[in-house]
Amino acid sequence: MPRAQRLCLHCDQHVLGDERHLIFECSAVQFLRTKYQALFGVDIQTMLQFMWQLDIVGVAHFVMDCLDYMHGTVDGTSNQPFAAG
Repeated sequence: MPRAQRLCLHCDQHVLGDERHLIFECSAVQFLRTKYQALFGVDIQTMLQFMWQLDIVGVAHFVMDCLDYMHGTVDGTSNQPFAAG
């Protein structure tokens, strides 16, 4: 399927379901952004800034929790620890 047609199937925003959408915008994983709120400071605006911040372990846990949720392997109550602040 062409990239432009890969709409997010997890929220009702009807936008491209790419990595940026998943990390910063998708309402389906807002509970995870809240859980890992220390990763989303005002200075984190781009994918590059998000992926290369000091708490790389927290980033990895957030991404894994998002993927697990999107693939239906968790119900939003992950066993992953909170990101370090």
